[in-house]
Amino acid sequence: MNQVTWAAGKTPRVLRSADAVSKALAAGELEIKQTATVVNCPVLGFGQKRIAGFSAGHVIHYYDLGPVKVAPGNAVLPLYAVTNGVAGQHNVTGETIAAGQTAYPPLWAITKVTWKPGATPRLLKSYAAIKNAAASGQVTLQKTPLVVNCPLV
Repeated sequence: MNQVTWAAGKTPRVLRSADAVSKALAAGELEIKQTATVVNCPVLGFGQKRIAGFSAGHVIHYYDLGPVKVAPGNAVLPLYAVTNGVAGQHNVTGETIAAGQTAYPPLWAITKVTWKPGATPRLLKSYAAIKNAAASGQVTLQKTPLVVNCPLV
């Protein structure tokens, strides 16, 4: 994030493009100071769809903005994708999302959850249900290198 400040004596106005900011900077109308702040501000309105998922047995919604490369030190949370589940199965977060919580990273490391042959698939709506199915030998868990940017709504 950069901090933009209008120069003394200059009249602030809305700048609607990077080109407009560059021109105002070149004209001496403003100053730009880099900050150490990094924010995740996805631009929506280009066909992204709200996707349902589960967390702690509750339905949540998020936007899947696709795979990302993660810089060292970035916080990443687990997201479990059931590969051969029942109708209505959605991805499941680890038990990291509490009601009303907003301080979470939107980066999710994908772990595949696959029902084993002979097991009877059922709806998994929480990490606890996934852990129980894995402990009883009904599913396998496979971490993948895939990390996706999925801010919750």
